[in-house]
Amino acid sequence: DPWLRDSNEIPYGIRNQGPSAPFKSLPNTNNNLAINSNHQGVFLNQSGPGSNWLPPYYSVKADYVQNIPLQQTGRTHTFYFQRWDASPQGSAIFQDTNAVETPVVFNQENATVQANLEL
Repeated sequence: DPWLRDSNEIPYGIRNQGPSAPFKSLPNTNNNLAINSNHQGVFLNQSGPGSNWLPPYYSVKADYVQNIPLQQTGRTHTFYFQRWDASPQGSAIFQDTNAVETPVVFNQENATVQANLEL
């Protein structure tokens, strides 16, 4: 991610590495992205349909089976991955909305993507 600020360049301080920035994965923890102060944003419209989904692009991944405790029932229920959705609609494009892991391209600021699960 060229927006990742992880290069300490003296005397300028922490800077991004532009197109030569290394790939770094950000895990999703507690339903919030584990973003630290070094992450400064996401590039929009990087690739997508018609461009063969060649890097650079972002990707999303979910576990196919997730055991989630529900306070309403007091039990743990097994949920299964169904598809990816973007909000607002059309704000992100997935290479395969039904794949557990798939490339995604964000088309506008403040877009969010979510994995939809069913019992």
